Amino acid sequence: MKGLVMEREKIVFKFDGDLEEISVETFTTAVMSYTKLLQMAATEINPSSRLDVRISGTQKGCFEAHLSAVAMGIGSMMANLMTSAGQVNDAISTVKSFLELRRFLAKGGAPKEIRKDGQQIQVLNNSGTMTVGTMVINLEANDEAVKSAKGMYRTLAENEAVEGFKVTGSNGESFESERAEFDELQEVPRCEVESTREVMWEGKTLAVVCPVLAPTERKWQFIMDGFKVSAIVSDQEMYSKLSTHEWSFGIGDSIKADLEVTQRRVKNDVWENTSYRVVKVHDVISSPRDQKLF
Repeated sequence: MKGLVMEREKIVFKFDGDLEEISVETFTTAVMSYTKLLQMAATEINPSSRLDVRISGTQKGCFEAHLSAVAMGIGSMMANLMTSAGQVNDAISTVKSFLELRRFLAKGGAPKEIRKDGQQIQVLNNSGTMTVGTMVINLEANDEAVKSAKGMYRTLAENEAVEGFKVTGSNGESFESERAEFDELQEVPRCEVESTREVMWEGKTLAVVCPVLAPTERKWQFIMDGFKVSAIVSDQEMYSKLSTHEWSFGIGDSIKADLEVTQRRVKNDVWENTSYRVVKVHDVISSPRDQKLF
């Protein structure tokens, strides 16, 4: 059996404040921006359907816009009942999490790390850790979705009579925001991390293969954990101890040192070491041999 399947859900977009009326620009921009976010989220969830959102009424006082969202898809009746059931509420939840992620990034800054665990994504920044679904990350990566969110908050910030807003779905799930954060939620760091980073490895044991006995940008050759490593040694105190013969190296000697490692992102949570720098030498570990190399 072929047919058009429609799933209807009620959504209330509430403008907070002592409002008996509201400007057309504020009303249309805010509601349309939210509607676009819903439609983009629905497309992420099910690319074969579209979300039709209509205004079904308004209410004075705090001024509410009553919306009716309809998930529409063409196909067999049974298939559409199975795939579209709950789709509107899933879209509402995705937009809610997307807006919460933007708040998280506004307060804590750009991500320091992003970890993937199945369909869940952990975003780490100065505020802590937030876990969202892949659909939320996909929405955040959509420039049009970001533009809609910025436009919604910009128009709300420009209307001083609006003290906040709240969006509630028929499932009771809601998102609300107050005027105090309208400005900061316009320009938000994107959910991206740098393609390179620097990490510190402390107390590593490095077997000296080929030293450089004077301060220079030339690299020493080491063996670390069974692998060859080339690294500049920038610890000036170590060179001073070498020049006064407080420290010396023999065949098979090692150093205990702190390494600054530059890493390149290969995949979302996989990093490749690209360069090394010895920033601090704590000690020279002599081999059992008595013969001195230099």
